[in-house]
Amino acid sequence: MAALLKWGPWVALIILVGSAGAYVQGLRSDLAETRAELRTTGLYADALEAELDTTRLIAGQHRRRALQVEIERDSLAQALDERPVVEIPVVVQLPPQVDTIQAEMTDSTAYSKLDDESFVAEVTIQLTPPFLAEWKVEVKPVRALVGVRCGPVSQSTGVRPVRVTVETELWDVEIGEAQADPEVCNPEEPDPGGGNFWKGVGVGALAIISLGLIS
Repeated sequence: MAALLKWGPWVALIILVGSAGAYVQGLRSDLAETRAELRTTGLYADALEAELDTTRLIAGQHRRRALQVEIERDSLAQALDERPVVEIPVVVQLPPQVDTIQAEMTDSTAYSKLDDESFVAEVTIQLTPPFLAEWKVEVKPVRALVGVRCGPVSQSTGVRPVRVTVETELWDVEIGEAQADPEVCNPEEPDPGGGNFWKGVGVGALAIISLGLIS
């Protein structure tokens, strides 16, 4: 009976610490669930805004919102065990070129050349039957800088939007329905550290028991 009375306060203290730990752990679990729900809701709202967006030209840069979804893996990605992160369909439209040029004439051929910003075309025509024509076209490289940027946290959705940017020299650009994994700009928040808390509770309880044994 005396031993029970001696250990009674320590046991009560351990129970109190454990109960407090369970309560805090429950709060952390509820907070994590709330954050996950808010993230899901925000990503859904962001997707609605992204679907309504189209390619816009801002300060010489073509821009469009990307849809934040988990991208399905095709057969190649599955075979290579790759996880798609960003997919951006981009169409570069070269404007048609219409021009009048002088042809160089000889007794047997006519030759003309057009050197444009996007291609070089050469035409040689035989002036005698069967009037064969040789057409040579060299398309110049189309250079484009494609980027993916995380915008600031939106006041309406609470998540960071993903913006696709394309910079080209002179041509029109149409950005298709780009997709980005949510982890690119809106990764899931890590565990708040409940395991470490319970480890601390266990160490504290062990210390209490040790003090009781020493006393």
